[in-house]
Amino acid sequence: MQLRESAPEAKSKNTAQESSGVAHAGSQARVTLAIVPRERFSMAVQSLENVLRHTRAPFELVYVDAGSPPSVQAEIAKRVHEAGGTLLRTDEDLSPNSARNRALLHVQTEYVVFMDNDVTVEEGWLGTLIACADATGAAVVGPLTLIDTASGISVHLVEGTIEIDKQSEPHRLIARHERMKASRESVTARQGELEPRRCDFAEFHTMLVRRSVLDEIGPLDEDLLSAAEHIDLGLSIAKVGHSVYSAPRAVTTYVAPRSLSLAERRFFMRRWGDERNESSLNRLAEKWQVDRYEGVCEAAQTFLYMHQALCPLPDPERGGPDHHAGIVGHGYAQTPAQLYQQMREDGWSLAALVRMQNACDLAITLFAGLFRACGKPFLCHGIGTASILIRYKAPLALVEAGLLHAAYSHGRYPGFKSLTTAKRRKRLRKVVGQGTEALIDRYNSYDWKVGPPAGELHALDCRDAGIFLLRMANDLEEQLDLALAYTAKPPGIPPAWSSYFRGLAKELGVEGLATELEQALSATDGADIPDRLRNDLSVSYSIEQWTRKREPVGRRRKILRSRWRRGLRRLLA
Repeated sequence: MQLRESAPEAKSKNTAQESSGVAHAGSQARVTLAIVPRERFSMAVQSLENVLRHTRAPFELVYVDAGSPPSVQAEIAKRVHEAGGTLLRTDEDLSPNSARNRALLHVQTEYVVFMDNDVTVEEGWLGTLIACADATGAAVVGPLTLIDTASGISVHLVEGTIEIDKQSEPHRLIARHERMKASRESVTARQGELEPRRCDFAEFHTMLVRRSVLDEIGPLDEDLLSAAEHIDLGLSIAKVGHSVYSAPRAVTTYVAPRSLSLAERRFFMRRWGDERNESSLNRLAEKWQVDRYEGVCEAAQTFLYMHQALCPLPDPERGGPDHHAGIVGHGYAQTPAQLYQQMREDGWSLAALVRMQNACDLAITLFAGLFRACGKPFLCHGIGTASILIRYKAPLALVEAGLLHAAYSHGRYPGFKSLTTAKRRKRLRKVVGQGTEALIDRYNSYDWKVGPPAGELHALDCRDAGIFLLRMANDLEEQLDLALAYTAKPPGIPPAWSSYFRGLAKELGVEGLATELEQALSATDGADIPDRLRNDLSVSYSIEQWTRKREPVGRRRKILRSRWRRGLRRLLA
């Protein structure tokens, strides 16, 4: 890997520009800001400008730019040069800890502040962190970290606590974000809440670390590719007898992505891809001898699956098959057991299988007694759609959405006649989480009659690309076994969508899916099915489930009476 280093001329490095709020590095700097990519680059320039504008304490700057697009690269280079910093540029995708370790090679100051490239800061933040470290001797100091999402700004982390439950075997590692999701005012309004306090971990959104302690414990663990790096550092600090503090008077904000474009897909999936996530959590569990599927590992896995829903697309490095066996004898799963077996053969984790089992249990409830126009149980259609998405390497969030894509249009919830849309969404979120439910709602709300969106594919929202991929899988599943040829439902797809699907599949590296869909449509259209075998249905239909409530009144009374008599006999015996 080639890292290109650039540094400004000496005279610019010692020139302060206080009018712009930029405090340039000089001989008096005690801290180096090490800024690395987190998951995207669309926030990078804005974040850097904010940090330079609102940081008054003297500092050195080392900026790691790993794989940003040319337009962002040029802007970052310009601002780092103006700030008198060092730019480390590579076209390779670095994991966060790899990027931090490379920055550390250029850190000569007493402290280093690790920052992600999507963070904003408030006045006085850096001086407050340094003052806390000086006063307490802490190895690590974290700020009050807020999170800015589509629903508003709230607390992400005040202080982190770690507990190891040794009653279980293997031990459970439990990590808590104190005051998470609370309002900022609930923390800052109380004077006592703002005093520095000892805790167990801070997060790499923004974290000050004593450089000598990093020399003592060694470089950050680069085998943690995507998750739990902050937990690992907290445990490592505690192991050598040093302390971690929270300084809530210092305030920084993680600006969470509202959406991602296809242009950002590659880097995002590199950071949060299934293989990296699985490897990271396995490494944490093995390193600290804790339970892989409970506690912090379980919580991290849940977050990762939810976060992937921002970009519910196949990993560009994995792609999908170029072809399939055919429309008849296709081999796609049609039952829960077949789906689980397919996932096991493809190497999915136990955590993913458990989530899929929960989703299947919900689908069984929602689609009981419901059939496609061809007579296929609706549950089998959902499973088949999920199976197609698995074959083409879709992430779990999109696979779950494929299974339950008709949860709002066809699902029958208990007490559904009096159940509001908000309550239905809440019930779905309890099983599959907010990310997957948002994809299902997006699929259900999209106006498919309008046609595909205008504009360049690279600017398309990844979640829209995901539901378009889901629609391709849905349409293919409908054609399997020539099922539509036995109904009155026309098999065609509007030409505009057909062309768009082909282009999108090429962009996503799943051209085999578009080819398979086109071949299936052609086969269905040309199928020679006798008229006597064709039904006149074009939509799904239901058969009411048998229940005791459907029994005649006299029969129900007799059943209840016999139950009462049996209960009375047992009571008197």
